[in-house]
Amino acid sequence: MKNNFLLIFIIAFAALQYGCTKDFKNLNTDPYALTNEQLLPNNANVSAYFTTAQQNLVENGPWLTQLDNFYGDNFVGYVYPPSGFRGNQYPCTLFNQDGWQDGLWGNAYDNVLKQTYFIIKGAREITPATDATNTQFAIAKIIQVAGMHLVADGWGPIIYSKYAIPEADLVSYDYDSQQDVYKEFFADLDTAVTGLSALVAAGGTSTFGNLDMIYSGDLTKWIKAANSIRLRLGLRLTRIDNATAKVQVQKALSEPHGIITDNADNMHVNFNSALGGGFVQVSRDWTDERLGADFETILTGYNDPRLPLFFSPATDPTVGAIFKGIREGADIAAKGDYVGYSAVNVGVFGQNPAGWGGDLNVITAAEVNEALAEVALRGWGTGAYTGTAQSYYEAGIKAHFDMYGISTAAYNTYIAGTSLPVNYVDPKKSAHNIAAVNLVPVKYDPTASLEHQLQQILTQKWIALFPNGKEAWSEWRRTGYPKVFPNYLNYSGGTISTTDGARRIFKFALGEYQTNANGIKTALTALGGPDVGGTHVWWDPASNTSNF
Repeated sequence: MKNNFLLIFIIAFAALQYGCTKDFKNLNTDPYALTNEQLLPNNANVSAYFTTAQQNLVENGPWLTQLDNFYGDNFVGYVYPPSGFRGNQYPCTLFNQDGWQDGLWGNAYDNVLKQTYFIIKGAREITPATDATNTQFAIAKIIQVAGMHLVADGWGPIIYSKYAIPEADLVSYDYDSQQDVYKEFFADLDTAVTGLSALVAAGGTSTFGNLDMIYSGDLTKWIKAANSIRLRLGLRLTRIDNATAKVQVQKALSEPHGIITDNADNMHVNFNSALGGGFVQVSRDWTDERLGADFETILTGYNDPRLPLFFSPATDPTVGAIFKGIREGADIAAKGDYVGYSAVNVGVFGQNPAGWGGDLNVITAAEVNEALAEVALRGWGTGAYTGTAQSYYEAGIKAHFDMYGISTAAYNTYIAGTSLPVNYVDPKKSAHNIAAVNLVPVKYDPTASLEHQLQQILTQKWIALFPNGKEAWSEWRRTGYPKVFPNYLNYSGGTISTTDGARRIFKFALGEYQTNANGIKTALTALGGPDVGGTHVWWDPASNTSNF
């Protein structure tokens, strides 16, 4: 992004009284431009490209993590800031703030798509191809889809197939519609799985394991990851294109190498930090995130042993040593009023141990098993995946419990639980109080309606996705589950409906309007609605709220 864009960000964040240094590096570069260093021949920078791309599949720096919290984690009730930034007029109260989400856009383009673009370009230029270049090509495709589908899910139309291909004016870049970019995602996964499968069948092995922070060059695990991402994206289409959703889901399940159903195959970035992940730094060091009301009331109602692992009891003496969250869109006069509510548990999220990726999970067995439960509910099971919805639902919970070292005895007690989420009570402001809305228990009921069963499945998927708020936000928009509290404050000026739940889309980057004016016209045409938070993305049609 250009320097004037950078200046706007500096002024904006200073005005927000941020007490910590932010990383503006990504915003001062053109995410679509090619540097001389990156144009070096023969894939010379492949090591740096892979490291950067993998590390940025999950925003782990504190500033980008805070943007994740504002745009994703908050929308689905995971966390909420204890500060009323800008007089409570900021993204968490649905205020249409230009520029704030641009860091997430720039990070994805600078640090995921650009890096994988050069890996792929370099691999293609080396002839004859080798096992090494074929492997690099295929894995870069998987990383590209894993990172960029989050951008498409957040913004709708994005620059993807035309990346690094400027228009005739040499400064503008055209967008793909979200429908077209999903076709590109599936095609890229086809290419990657076909290539890696051929390498495995021929006895080929990866020669770049030391560059691979995720699977250390294990090609079979990369294939499972690609199939699991296909499963995730296939289900994303259930409301807009059910036929294609079924085709892609069954394609993922039919691929001989399988999907991620065991924690040993989880896709996470092994990126240790003595300071802890950005999630911890935002909550502990900046004191800018606390437990969300939905997470508090649902996990408390379920007597869920994961709540004390994720968060710490409140420290405010007027609240007591209980787990206490903040209502979405809360009316906060002063930070001191709410900073004593429950913060992140540093003992769990602060270490990122080598055997587990902490808050850096991309896709896990817990999520995939819950996806399989939905697949079974829809009658789409095939190949090796024809179990019941209940069996996969419970397997997903077990996988997540195992990930955190929770005992089998605790798991057995949990899955038999019939208690419901509790009402939300705010000791500081009774106007925030609200009755529980996600009224399903943990114990699975195979005799209940399809919607009831789906709500149970998506509630457990929501818990298992924490703190991957952007993915949980996508699943919530797709299904409406779990049911979450409506925002108390809505400062969207009527562009986001409180009854619609929350924001449905990100506004396009301010820098796009400033430096890619012709390109943004293609984006707005493809979007088919105004560039405001209440506009629905393609796979989340406002005209269809039916899950079956």
